[in-house]
Amino acid sequence: MPSRTGGHRPRGHAGSTTEQHAEWLGLLRPDGPFLALTVLTEVFPTGVETVPDETRKRVRQAWAEVSEAPDLLNSGWQDLVLGEVLRYPPSVIGDSGPVDGEFADLRPDAVIHGPSPGGGQAARLHLYRRGFDEPLDQARAGAPALTELAARACRQTGVPLALLTNGRIWALVHARLGDPTSIAVFDADLWSEEPVLLRAFSMLLGVSRVLPPPTTADGGPSTSLAGLFARSAAAQATVTATLGSQVRQAVELFVGELARLDRESGGELLAGVSERDIYRAALTLLMRLVFLLYAEEQRLLPGIDPIYAQGYAVSTLFDQLDADRNLHGDEIGDRRTAAWPRLLALFTAIHAGCEHPDLRIPAHGGSLFDPASFPWLAGAAVTDRVIREILDALLMLRHRGRVPERLSYQGLDVEQIGHVYEGLLEFSCRKVTEPFVGLAGKREPELPLAELESKAALSDAEFRRWLRETCDLTEKQLDKALVAQPDLTQQAALHAACDNDAALADRARPFWGLLRHDLRDLPTVFPAGSVLFTQVGDRRSTGTHYTPRLLAAEVVKYTLAPLCFAPGPAEGVPEDGVWRAKRADDLLALKI
Repeated sequence: MPSRTGGHRPRGHAGSTTEQHAEWLGLLRPDGPFLALTVLTEVFPTGVETVPDETRKRVRQAWAEVSEAPDLLNSGWQDLVLGEVLRYPPSVIGDSGPVDGEFADLRPDAVIHGPSPGGGQAARLHLYRRGFDEPLDQARAGAPALTELAARACRQTGVPLALLTNGRIWALVHARLGDPTSIAVFDADLWSEEPVLLRAFSMLLGVSRVLPPPTTADGGPSTSLAGLFARSAAAQATVTATLGSQVRQAVELFVGELARLDRESGGELLAGVSERDIYRAALTLLMRLVFLLYAEEQRLLPGIDPIYAQGYAVSTLFDQLDADRNLHGDEIGDRRTAAWPRLLALFTAIHAGCEHPDLRIPAHGGSLFDPASFPWLAGAAVTDRVIREILDALLMLRHRGRVPERLSYQGLDVEQIGHVYEGLLEFSCRKVTEPFVGLAGKREPELPLAELESKAALSDAEFRRWLRETCDLTEKQLDKALVAQPDLTQQAALHAACDNDAALADRARPFWGLLRHDLRDLPTVFPAGSVLFTQVGDRRSTGTHYTPRLLAAEVVKYTLAPLCFAPGPAEGVPEDGVWRAKRADDLLALKI
């Protein structure tokens, strides 16, 4: 089985606790949602736990011996890892017992038991032991991979953890009913070269982390391994919500920038471009950036190549723009437009490929990066400041009340990205011919400035009632917003947002405290001729939704599988029987 580390990184320990945990997570590269970096930092505040020197020496020596005679020594090697590295006493390793139901024939080789809060013992982890280098994550003879079968057994029995090994590979599987599977593969062949991986393996799967109950006395998640996954699931939900909000703001900023450039060009940039195409172009830009950030972290693109890293990569572009901002302030970013052509060049290289002697990128084709999809974007001189703020929204999570943290796309599950995308489906773009404003509050509405002025002319009680209903603001928020006045710096920002139209700024100034701010901290005032990114309810009205992984799996299982196998489920062959895939011509003839 090939290593999943995707290459080697410099050895040694990073300075901060967060960096230490990020280092081994980056080397491990788990599949599916794994342990959140924030949870690891909280539960292991001193960094990755150590392994005694004597144990490391015995592991190194034993691995060298088993590599020479795997058939003879593999069983003893597995015993050594379980007993000395993970410190499982024989008393906690018991028989698996029967696995009832649909997967009755799939039994772990052993089960690790821990104390139950009500007394007695409870299963904590399924253990599967196989022959040296026997595949663990590859389907064979039409049967699912062992990792997949182990995940199914976890869901059926309610024991969320499994450890699978063939001696060289130690695969941690986490699977709960209704949740996606997480698989982290530790390669014993790398433990000497990357000792932090051995330490992380011992830290997570050691006896003190696996045996305790997954919940505390008050029902909350414990600091056991199962509890860490539960805590991480809650943290990932927070990540999804925060990222979704930031992505929406990034799309709004990009649409606003296109509208500004269109006004400056006298309407030439977006002439003949429909509202729907503006919306699709903005979403496509964000999806391109998300794809590239993920691909660069997964090393699917030549990120270590100095030409790509310094001249094309999205992640390094953000670092360069951020460094420029720290040196020169935002004014330089408002004047420069170098980042946008660089992104366009990267999009073209991903789509059409690059065969230069010093840099090779294979052509990926497809519609996502096709320059012909929105050719008018090539004429948009988007400022470096806007690009930096968009990348900041995608890379830096700014949870309320917490220090910003850099988001790892390597650990971001596809379902999280799907939910972020789903949140954009009920928005669209709208060209307006009069000034609009964007108001604060839970609903964040966009409405004509004239309407706001007319409501402000009502009695104070009527105006406050209208604001509560329109914006979903509390009384305390209303009190603060209605008395707020901009200082000189804020007045300059208001003028900039109004295209330096003094009359428009004078009209908007009385409502300063009600205006929400964009990613640049500029008030959301939209002069006549703007394009709004606004909620329109398309998703609800059209029934367009992101399909969760669990539902998609059900569709595949009960709709596609009967069409792809013969014999198979259509002939009544049970899932643990032998299904035979149809011929390639038959599969290619299927229309979905």
